[in-house]
Amino acid sequence: MVKLKRFRLKKWMVMSLIALMMSLSLLGGFPGKSKVAYADQLTDLTSFYTAMDHSKGWVDLSSNNISYLIADQANLSSGLTVTDLDGGKPYKGKKVTDWSSAAQQFSWTVKSTIASNYYVDALINGSSGVVVQVSNGSSNASYTIGSNGWDKLRLGQISIPVGTSTVTIKALSGSINMQLKSLELIPSGSLTAIQTSIANSKSKATWMTSSPVGVMYQWGQWGSNPDGTQPSWPTPYANFDYNAFADRVANMGADFVVWSITWTSYYVPAPITSIDNVLTGRTSSVDYLDKMLTALKNKGIRVMFYYHTGHDSNPNLNWWNNFWTVSPNGNYARKESAINKWQNIVAEIGNRYGTKLDGWMFDDGALYYPAPYESLTASARAGNSDRLVSFNSSYVFDAGPRLTDYEDYFFGEGNSGDLFDSAISNGKYTSGPFKGEFAFGNFQTEAGDWGVRTGDTSPITTTMSFDTFNSTATKAKDTKQAMAYNMRMWTNMGQSQTSIDRFTAASAAAHSSGGVTTIDPTKWYKIQSKSNPNYVLDISTVNNGGRAQVGQYVGNDRQQFKFIDVGGGYYRIAVRNNTNYGIDVSGTPANGTVTQSWEYVGNDRQQFLLTNVGDSNFKIAVRNNPSYVIDVDEPANGVQLKTWQYVGNNRQQWQLVEVQ
Repeated sequence: MVKLKRFRLKKWMVMSLIALMMSLSLLGGFPGKSKVAYADQLTDLTSFYTAMDHSKGWVDLSSNNISYLIADQANLSSGLTVTDLDGGKPYKGKKVTDWSSAAQQFSWTVKSTIASNYYVDALINGSSGVVVQVSNGSSNASYTIGSNGWDKLRLGQISIPVGTSTVTIKALSGSINMQLKSLELIPSGSLTAIQTSIANSKSKATWMTSSPVGVMYQWGQWGSNPDGTQPSWPTPYANFDYNAFADRVANMGADFVVWSITWTSYYVPAPITSIDNVLTGRTSSVDYLDKMLTALKNKGIRVMFYYHTGHDSNPNLNWWNNFWTVSPNGNYARKESAINKWQNIVAEIGNRYGTKLDGWMFDDGALYYPAPYESLTASARAGNSDRLVSFNSSYVFDAGPRLTDYEDYFFGEGNSGDLFDSAISNGKYTSGPFKGEFAFGNFQTEAGDWGVRTGDTSPITTTMSFDTFNSTATKAKDTKQAMAYNMRMWTNMGQSQTSIDRFTAASAAAHSSGGVTTIDPTKWYKIQSKSNPNYVLDISTVNNGGRAQVGQYVGNDRQQFKFIDVGGGYYRIAVRNNTNYGIDVSGTPANGTVTQSWEYVGNDRQQFLLTNVGDSNFKIAVRNNPSYVIDVDEPANGVQLKTWQYVGNNRQQWQLVEVQ
């Protein structure tokens, strides 16, 4: 604005300058390492958002990069409905719903500087069997949708001429009940270069495939002590015991921690100049984040930061308005100023912590969409090229599939391993809405919100069952997924001991090396619970009526057993302390019948069929009625074993580990 005033530019001169910038953008593509270099990051972003903003009447297509046709900016047929992804908050993105007829269509005016074929990707909530057609004039491509639900589908190629034309999508046939978020257009001649850019940009880290369980905390200035009070900024971080926290997490057996550096309010506990440039008073002079990262890294625990841009309401409104520099109901299609600030912030944080920071989780991903993601992810990986990055598409809230192929993993809100049905190979989805990404999840384990908020005095109560803690962890191990168990924590660092104990057991199950796959009657074994391998079968007193229970393994001869073949595939389970005694079912097998030690007399309540149910896990069925198996409630020292009808959960499966 100063330059315009100083040189008294006429309106036609300003328009010419904008046109020149647009021409350079279209000829050189959008920001990226292989693209034409712009003066600075903000210029790049301005060019991108100017080109993609359909509110000017058209979208300017890139000649060598991805262009975005946003569904809610299309010319819409009657009956199609623009829906906020989060009601009343347009900045969180939109979708178009009520697509139910072959008479309906979406159309966009586009301008191109070249005549070219374009691949068309649709971010679509489709209906199986529906044939959709995308076209430009007489050039069209048809695609038959193979399954219901959100996905990113490549519909085919269409030809787009030089100048102004119209891109249209409609359904031709089938039972139509669909939604659309956008179309993405990729120049066919640039596809290989774009794919190479994506491959080169993405992290090469694979640690998620061997890190089945982590813990997530949304803890910060928004929090509370149990009495509902919260100290002033940055006292919560100043009083935090970082080494004690790292010890706790390590003792729980967590592979990684997700730590929220912002959430319902925007305060970052480190001296980040880029944040101060937006609004002062939202950082700290002491680098508390580094204290946390260092303490966790010293324990071998990886760390990812969860990041939220803020909220358009108090007490966060001042930050919000300074960040966006638009009113809360402004034109969020033009995001260049805000995204420029965002890139500066995440790059400064990334450079500051380098390889101490293993990943970013960017919530409200639709807020960024569309974006020059090559540039955004480069900022997010500043200081560590193998830092993992994800933008939350809010799939769990019916908001859409992956927003960019430049990200590394599924954000996973609400996913405990089975949010949708997609094949997983070596920890990555091979199909579906997050194809090619690491399978990741984060989910609540306790009552209430994800984190404690100021004024909250309700006790932290664990709602996820022991079995669900456990089965989620073992499934993550088996499929090489990474699961973040969200736990609430008071400002004074207090947590639910139940959540800690259940996570610890789940981690032990996920990290168990397993046991033998076949039984050798000459060997001695400890019989460890799949639901918590720290606990093993134990006899309280070796006599008639001694409790058959579980206990933490200490290596005594009441915790070691031999499987003696009695014929027909059955074994008696003899205790090493006195092999005349072994496991016995106290009465007719039924749900809840207790087990005990008893001198062997050869009846069918003392004989057991062991079946390997996979991955070195055995069910131990009673010969008297093989529908019933040895079962343990939530493992703890002294919990007695019972029989129960087999349903296949981890409490009914055991691993046999050879001992000398």
